[in-house]
Amino acid sequence: MLACGPYTVNNELSFEALKDLMAIVNRDKPHVLIMSGPFVSCGHEDVMSGDLRYRDLETGELCFMDYNQLFEEIMNYIYKNVDASTELVLVPSVQEISHFYPMPQPPMPTSMFDGTKMRVQNRMPHLVSNPGMFSINEVTFGFVNTDVVKDMCVNMVVKNSADG
Repeated sequence: MLACGPYTVNNELSFEALKDLMAIVNRDKPHVLIMSGPFVSCGHEDVMSGDLRYRDLETGELCFMDYNQLFEEIMNYIYKNVDASTELVLVPSVQEISHFYPMPQPPMPTSMFDGTKMRVQNRMPHLVSNPGMFSINEVTFGFVNTDVVKDMCVNMVVKNSADG
């Protein structure tokens, strides 16, 4: 199963899309879940304004936190909702606020997971670069986490062919 971020709408940090995804993951129990970021997008309205009011996915309580704490909360939620038999692969995004690199992007460092249940329970996801390659059961996958269509459209030059 493959999922691409961001996992919330651009005007609130409710992460309803992430909740919906985790419901499908719980129901289908895939062998592999590849999640590409951004998990906390630098282009999100609340992140850009510095107003990080996050509604807890389980209690609905409104919490204030920094970027790294929000990332840890998201990873803890994923950990809780992904079965131990599912291999989790995380691919960074150039839009990720806690892992801000241009392309090519290295894998997220394991230190980003120090405060998460993934690290404590020794059930770390596979962290890959962007672009990158990884293998699952002797099948090799190539992955690029960028919006190439948007980039092509932004850089496209249109010339008016009409004379006069």
